[in-house]
Amino acid sequence: MLRRLLGLCFLATLLLAAGCDSDGASEASVTPSGSATATSTVFVLDHSTPSLPPTATPGVEMQHTVWLINLWEDEQYTIYEHADVPPGDVGFVRSRQAGVTRPSGRTTYGANGQPRYTPGLRCTPAPSGVEIGSLRLDEIPACGPTSPYGRYMLYRVPSSPTELRDGQVVDTWDEWVFDIERAHLDGEGAHRLLAEGLVSCGGCDGKFGPQWSPDGRYVTFAETVQGGRVFLADLERGTSEVIGMGTGVESRPSLSDDSRPLLLVRGEDESAVLVDAATGERTTLPIGWPARFDATGTLAYSPSSALRRGEAPITSVVDIATLEVTEVAGLAPWRHLWWDNVAVAARYHGDGFTAALEQEDCAGTVVHSTGVASRCVEGAYGGTPSWDGQQVAFAMRLPWEDVRRNGTRFVRYDIAVLDVATGDIGVVAEGAYSTDDLPPRIQWSRFGDLLLVSWPQALGA
Repeated sequence: MLRRLLGLCFLATLLLAAGCDSDGASEASVTPSGSATATSTVFVLDHSTPSLPPTATPGVEMQHTVWLINLWEDEQYTIYEHADVPPGDVGFVRSRQAGVTRPSGRTTYGANGQPRYTPGLRCTPAPSGVEIGSLRLDEIPACGPTSPYGRYMLYRVPSSPTELRDGQVVDTWDEWVFDIERAHLDGEGAHRLLAEGLVSCGGCDGKFGPQWSPDGRYVTFAETVQGGRVFLADLERGTSEVIGMGTGVESRPSLSDDSRPLLLVRGEDESAVLVDAATGERTTLPIGWPARFDATGTLAYSPSSALRRGEAPITSVVDIATLEVTEVAGLAPWRHLWWDNVAVAARYHGDGFTAALEQEDCAGTVVHSTGVASRCVEGAYGGTPSWDGQQVAFAMRLPWEDVRRNGTRFVRYDIAVLDVATGDIGVVAEGAYSTDDLPPRIQWSRFGDLLLVSWPQALGA
């Protein structure tokens, strides 16, 4: 299934031994508590005979790139390339369909790398307003983000400017939703006002955009002014409510990818609060903020408790059903807050979870998995578990190859996948370039057969 298995610095019969020799790094010290085991073995990929990648070599101008990698078919597809414009909103919009927004609009791709369009329902700018299918909509100023199945589109209508406390005058807007399906059926009641008078920051970075529930019924959106409001909208009912404050990326809610409409929001005391969007029920979890769901929505995790107490870095993982907490050594990569990637995944077979975390005593990523010895994978960054916790994908840094673009140094990364149960590591793609501190972004499909890799990566992209 994987392109090639690489030599590791250990033999299968030595998996429970002390690790590699001095040339391969010594055994890392890992001391998680709870159900995760504490033994650590260091894994090192063999790059003694590196091959130059076909898509980017030293001295060649790089392009913003998104790869779709089909692990089951051992195929790699380039679904986005642009010399100057980074891709937007990269992610899996259905179980096995990948979506990416390009300057010309949004396109989805199947597992075979071929584009798939929704005929007649793409929003395009018009001389005044927009066009969606056969509809000409002058009342919509510009196209906005659409729900996963394309039924709803959010859009903003400018409102009167307002003055902030420091005297700065900024724009405001009203948030609307357009029901594309309803408009094409009967044309009545397709426009609904969700919230009025949202305040702009007047020009800023580090904010977050709308987030959708898997079925597209619920969506969160926020003001951009510092300390602004965060809203949750039920698009079927056309209602919204304020669910939190704070519009920096560290305040972004986390929506469960499970079928249940659950989300995590920041509480007033920096706690993590579980919200059931369908019922409005709120439960304060025994972990701090920031917090994120695992892929299944059955677990939530946070590094904040250890950080606030000034103790050794740990990640707290809570079972949503029982509120039982397990702590493991290490922290989720801070970049995941920007990209909304997950670092923890519930194990599909058996109890427990898999976590890909960063620790000071591992020059890479430590993989904790219930019932399996913890592993330090050297040179591995941006670790992301698959939805079922059976695999972990990494960007493996190769420091001896680099290119420069506009004065910025980019290093080469190869994309590798670890089989958690066996410890086998295979390289599945070669020659992605990104900066030292921002490895390529990696995303899994629901069934663990597809990867999306975005490079070079930047915060907020």
